[in-house]
Amino acid sequence: MDIRTKNFVQSCNKQLYEQAIATLTKAPKKSYEEKVARLMEAMLDSRKMQKYAQERTPIIDLYVRANTFATEFFETKILRGREMPSYITKGSPQQIPVYYIADWGMPQRMMWTDTMGIVDLPLGMISTDKVLTPKRSLIQGTIDKSEELNKDLAYRLGDKLDDMAWVALNGAIKAFDDNVFILDPKIKNPPSTNDLDFSADCKGRITKDFYKGIWEHFNRLNLKIGNVYIPSVRAGDHIDWVSVSGFQVGDVRATETIPANVQAEIWRSGGLNLGAQWIPEITPTNTLEGEEAGNIYCWVVATQPVGYNFTKPELDLTVTKDAEDPRFYSTYTIKTVSYVIPDPYRVRVARVKIG
Repeated sequence: MDIRTKNFVQSCNKQLYEQAIATLTKAPKKSYEEKVARLMEAMLDSRKMQKYAQERTPIIDLYVRANTFATEFFETKILRGREMPSYITKGSPQQIPVYYIADWGMPQRMMWTDTMGIVDLPLGMISTDKVLTPKRSLIQGTIDKSEELNKDLAYRLGDKLDDMAWVALNGAIKAFDDNVFILDPKIKNPPSTNDLDFSADCKGRITKDFYKGIWEHFNRLNLKIGNVYIPSVRAGDHIDWVSVSGFQVGDVRATETIPANVQAEIWRSGGLNLGAQWIPEITPTNTLEGEEAGNIYCWVVATQPVGYNFTKPELDLTVTKDAEDPRFYSTYTIKTVSYVIPDPYRVRVARVKIG
């Protein structure tokens, strides 16, 4: 798992994200001799081996924090001591639904805040699959696989965390009601849902109608767009209508889509964010379907988090012990997590069908 540079991180998470990147990239490396001595000592005593394994936990957590997309949608809340996930209603009404998922492979669930506007939520624990490490390789001195093991565990853990986050986000996509917001009667033309369908205009492609639609939707809510996630195979659609050549592409003429002076600015800067920046930050991702008719979706998140990602690092654990096959060590990581979305926060995300 290489550390990837993100186009967008929620402002509330920037410090945690930047700390993770700095720690991973600037941490002093132990010498080969130090690694050998440390490992050989651990291999002679199972208790020392567990202590050795537990030292992986904060490193794995840093990789997860730097690479999973939860920092782009959810505010990370680090719990300590006896703290547990909770939410206190802001404003009216006092009693609202709060959605959560705290177990991998399970559906999203809902709890109501009490008459004082408070709800306490569960904190789950998820585990990676076991990763086998050959003892022979370690004894012979090929111990640089330690970093590979950290990355492997982080990838497996991050994959499950992302699965849970997607369940939470998909559960947040539905019609708005009085639990989401109580509108001032002066506010006109509010949207009624965050499940948007632009497929009739977009016909499976990223077009001007897509950006016009999401821009209008979030403006009606008085929110700014933070980032747009599109299928990787649809990223090239922009070239069809934002041309720097002036030549015809298919049945689209650049001169009929954007003014010549805007073309010139794109030609000069290589960017799409011009003037009022009505085209926001874009992140192509190969985890979104982009070709299957009737199943092409994009996601849009505001500059405010959709919910909370609760975790308690002091309970996180990495375990190494002899595998059933005595030639191997078996290692796995346990992580505390709970994704929480209060009903009023659902306005901060939208799912957009384009085809």
